[in-house]
Amino acid sequence: MYSLTIVTVCFNAREDLRGTTDSVVAYKQRHDLSVEHLIVDGSSADGTPELLREWLAEGKIEAYVSEPDEGIYDAMNKGIRLARGKVLMFLNAGDLLTGEGLRECVEPIVQGRYATAGAPVVHSSDPAKKPDFPVFEYIYLGAPVCHQGYFAATDLYRRLGGYDAATYRCMADADFICRAYAATGEPYVSRVPVAIFADGGFSQNCGYRFLPEYLEIRERHWDAIQKHCAEDAHYAELITFALLEHCTYLVRWVPEFGLEKSKIELQREHVRDQRRTTHSWKQKLLLLWAERVCLQQLCSMGKNTPLVAKLAYWAAIAGSLRPDNPFMKMEHYPHRSLRRALIALLKSRFLRLVGKRKTGAG
Repeated sequence: MYSLTIVTVCFNAREDLRGTTDSVVAYKQRHDLSVEHLIVDGSSADGTPELLREWLAEGKIEAYVSEPDEGIYDAMNKGIRLARGKVLMFLNAGDLLTGEGLRECVEPIVQGRYATAGAPVVHSSDPAKKPDFPVFEYIYLGAPVCHQGYFAATDLYRRLGGYDAATYRCMADADFICRAYAATGEPYVSRVPVAIFADGGFSQNCGYRFLPEYLEIRERHWDAIQKHCAEDAHYAELITFALLEHCTYLVRWVPEFGLEKSKIELQREHVRDQRRTTHSWKQKLLLLWAERVCLQQLCSMGKNTPLVAKLAYWAAIAGSLRPDNPFMKMEHYPHRSLRRALIALLKSRFLRLVGKRKTGAG
């Protein structure tokens, strides 16, 4: 049995796959860690299956499968089922293994001291840039670590059912990390980069679709979120304001519709920066409301497209503290479960905070 299985999923990515495979081969030549490289191909039509047969015969990879799948997370689940290593790592086509911190993450899991581990990754577009370090303190706010830098026991993946491909198209890895964290506790965290992340991958191209999935994750893990908020006031603050961050993040797509970066948008950015630096709750709430007004003004300048309408809608919900907010009563848009997630976040945090202020508690 291997210590580590590196699963690479791909579809019509023959040339990108070469660099990924070469980086794994180079690691195996330099280190004695027992590694299986398993490639899961979605029945590509660019010659990838023929290349995989050649690599298997040459010993460059340990196993592969090439057959149709139902998307990236279905392919990753296939890798989970087929893996023969004690620990799993996902390195997709175009990503590169640096490997220097690999053993540091794998051995604590193999030895049973930890069930999961995280390590930094470097962006391929700017290798000199500071790596993305794991931030498990902010679990449930988003993906706390890039999946190229995440390690988990293969048995844990199987016990938790792998990735929820039926619910998530972009954020199933973040959801799994949340479930694994709740089941096993703190991971081992390395400070040594293990991979170079290929910019422009699937998750980076999800666009505005990521926001509803973040909200689904929060709804699914709400009991754990409440527990963390009760134990850590700083975490409660992070949860509250991350909601608006995810709403306003969509403004990045406004230029797609021919809008220029106006004075209003610059004003919104200034307000957002002020809100991030102040430690006063009253000031934060005032700035949050000002940001909402700026954002609505920005949206009103644009065309009446579904994306701009969605942006204005989420911002209006996130910016309102009133229990009788009319947006909360709407049933047709967005999906009802997402609306419930927003309501739960606002009521359980904002209204509880307002109640404490009125009674003088806290």
